[in-house]
Amino acid sequence: MRFSSFRRAFPCVALLSALTVFPAAAQKTASAPTTAGHTFRIAGNQFLLDGKPFQIISGSMHYTRVPRAEWRDRFRKARAMGLNAITTYVFWNVHEPRPGVYDFSGQNDLAEYIREAQQEGLYVILRPGPYVCAEWELGGFPSWLLKDRSLVLRSTNPAYMAAVRRWFQRLGKEVDPLLLQNGGPILAIQAENEYGSFGDDHAYMEAIQDALVQSGMKAPVLYTADGPEQLPKGSLPELPAVINFGSGDAGEASPRRGAHVRRILGRLVRSLGRETSRHQRRAGSWRAGVDAAPGILRQPLHV
Repeated sequence: MRFSSFRRAFPCVALLSALTVFPAAAQKTASAPTTAGHTFRIAGNQFLLDGKPFQIISGSMHYTRVPRAEWRDRFRKARAMGLNAITTYVFWNVHEPRPGVYDFSGQNDLAEYIREAQQEGLYVILRPGPYVCAEWELGGFPSWLLKDRSLVLRSTNPAYMAAVRRWFQRLGKEVDPLLLQNGGPILAIQAENEYGSFGDDHAYMEAIQDALVQSGMKAPVLYTADGPEQLPKGSLPELPAVINFGSGDAGEASPRRGAHVRRILGRLVRSLGRETSRHQRRAGSWRAGVDAAPGILRQPLHV
C-alpha cells in the first residue's frame, strides 16, 4: 500500500502535495465562476486564484477520524506546518446509515468542519466519491446498498445511480454554500476516486460528473484522480486529471513527462523548505503533538 500512513486521522502526513494536470486539462483554461466571490481556475500549467498564480500545499485530514473538539487545534497545526489547504473524503455510510435517513450532526457536521478550516486560513479540497476507499468500511458505501441484489456498485446501473443522485442532492445542500464562488473555502471537488483501478466505463464517470453538477456541487474545479497507468481508464477529457503516486514515484508518474514532473517537484521541495523554516521559527513549538512525515504524497491539485 502506498503511503498507508497518509490516511491516518491526523496529523496530516503531508507537508507537500504534488499534482500534475494531464492531458486535456493542461491544454485548456477552465472557466472562472461568474458568481460573486473569489475565482479559482487552471490556466496552462498553473492554478490562478483571483487571477494570480497559486500553489496549493495540502494535507489530508478526515473529519470522521479526528474528535470534533480537536478539529480547530489540528487545523492550526496544519497551518503551522506551512499548509494552505486540507483535503477530506466524504463518507456516505456515515451520513446515510439507512436509506433516506441523514446525519450531519456532531462528529458528522461536515459543513462546520469546512467552516472551521476556513476560519483557520485553510482552503478545502473535497472528495465525495461516492466511493472513497480510505481504508474505510466498504469504501464509504452504505451497507444497505447490498440488500438489492440487482444493484451494481460503481456502474451506470439504474438502482445504484438513483441512490448516488439522492445522496449527492442531500450532500449538495451542505456543500453549495461553502464553494469558493459562494464565499466558502472549497477550491475543488474530486469525481469518484481512482476509478481507473476498478474499471474503464467512461459513461459511468460522466454520470458521476453530471450528478455532482446537478446537486449543486460545482466547484471552480472538478477533477478526477488515478494512478499513472490507470489514467486513461478513470479520467475524462473535459476534466483535469490528477496523477496519484507514492514516495519516490514522482519521476515515473508519466513516462513522457517524468523530467518535467521532477523539475516541478524540485522547485516545490525547495520552496516548501523555505516556507517550513519560516513557520518553524514563527511557531516555535509547533512540533508538539504532531506526528508528521514530510515528503511528496499522493494528494490532488498541486503545481
